[in-house]
Amino acid sequence: MLLKLKLLLGIAGNEKDSLLQVLIDLVIQYFLDYCNRDDIPESADAVIIQMVIIQYNRLGTQGLAS
Repeated sequence: MLLKLKLLLGIAGNEKDSLLQVLIDLVIQYFLDYCNRDDIPESADAVIIQMVIIQYNRLGTQGLAS
């Protein structure tokens, strides 16, 4: 999942691996809690990746108003 995220976001190298892994972990936990599940079906990988991309793109803009 980390490799797919890096490709989609155009990130090379390992400098943001820790940040992306934290975001993946947070989104997975949110998914499991929201869906009241103990596992993640393979069909949910695309949803989790999209949620991580949204969270990554929002970093630094939380709390801003137009």
